[in-house]
Amino acid sequence: MRSVLLCLALVLAVAVAGCERPFIDAPEAELRVISPDLGIVFDAASVRLVVEAVLTRDVVGVTAGTVPLTRTAADRWEGTVPVAYGVNAIVLRASNARGVAATDTAYALVLRTGPLATGPRLPEARGGATATRLADGAVLVTGGAAAQGEAASDAAFLLRPGAAAFETLPARLVAARSGHTATLLPDGTVLLAGGTRVEGSRSAGNLVETAELYTPGAGGGGFTALPVRGAPIRHVLHAALYYETGDLSVLYLVGGEGDIAYGTAPRYGVRDDARAFAIRGGSLDALAPGAAQGIGQPVDAAVGATALPARFRTPRDTTRYVVAGGVPANGGFAGAAYALFTSPRGLLAGRAPAPRAARTRHAGAVMADGFFALFGGRADAGGAAATVLADAEVYADEARRYFRLTTVPLERYGHGATFESRGRILLVGGFMPDGRATNTTARFTFDLSR
Repeated sequence: MRSVLLCLALVLAVAVAGCERPFIDAPEAELRVISPDLGIVFDAASVRLVVEAVLTRDVVGVTAGTVPLTRTAADRWEGTVPVAYGVNAIVLRASNARGVAATDTAYALVLRTGPLATGPRLPEARGGATATRLADGAVLVTGGAAAQGEAASDAAFLLRPGAAAFETLPARLVAARSGHTATLLPDGTVLLAGGTRVEGSRSAGNLVETAELYTPGAGGGGFTALPVRGAPIRHVLHAALYYETGDLSVLYLVGGEGDIAYGTAPRYGVRDDARAFAIRGGSLDALAPGAAQGIGQPVDAAVGATALPARFRTPRDTTRYVVAGGVPANGGFAGAAYALFTSPRGLLAGRAPAPRAARTRHAGAVMADGFFALFGGRADAGGAAATVLADAEVYADEARRYFRLTTVPLERYGHGATFESRGRILLVGGFMPDGRATNTTARFTFDLSR
């Protein structure tokens, strides 16, 4: 950890926001940042902007914030702009003899990151597992498999705060599963839902219908079945989110793959729905729509997605989640992202920016209020050797966009990620490009201090 802190690097990424531009009469200039390249990671505390002003008949000056830029060509303006930690909104303004001709905004995100530090190894190689930070700071890892095509595991591991190694819990999962979700509830328990009995299977017969609760306790705690009332859970590679409305505690299972027929002949496919379940005492009760047939509220399809809050809220507040995943297309994945708002009327859908790379089965974790990160994932829909991404992206809600971090080489998919402590995310296991799981973990460190 100490070596990581000593190696902290200042990271800056710039993107241009399309915004409403106030014009005087007809627009006399359009502004475009042509350098630095959008999405490139910089190791600097300032940015050298090269701005292009199109339709420059009579533009006499361009500024970036309070910095006047210097004209270096007929349509080029350059200057060095200081930046601070966090999101920097740099207002670009072109002026002519009659006043402001056009404005636009460039966003710069500045944060410190350290090189990935090796964490404690899992007792066994795991991909398709979940990693969940418990209320006491421990990290729980559940399920997963040793390789593509192999049976899922019912083992669970626990990394206690300050411990140097994971321990294998004596208690086993009620149902072996991979590609499931694990949701921390306000009472400190963890709800496991969905998944498959065979990693990589596309058979509805292998879908895990049993839900279960992990309860921390002496000896590492234990797992108990949570009966499902209504149509069974038939989801894998889905996302999950929890919220409270009135006297209801609600779990939503969003998208993924699974049974899309819910009839006498189950049919496996990509799910474009969100199913709601009320958590009532010792059961999960399916809520309408879809309580009988199993099909939930329509949403955009997203496979191997994450659902992360754009801002911190309490479970009873209206919260905007950003769902980011992929939809199979042309042998790979097309990027898919949308917003879901929790409300007393259920989920409301909205627009959200897609990540820079179309990725699925990536890992995601909240960094701080208004920031989360996506790590790795795969860019193809199948095959013996996966096309695996080895980068990361940071979403900044103030800018409503993602910034690439090419300094995080983590070539894997189906791994877990969780906020471990302030300024640190733990990345757990995952599948390598050849489909075999790894037992390695890594710690990603960051600093968003201003």
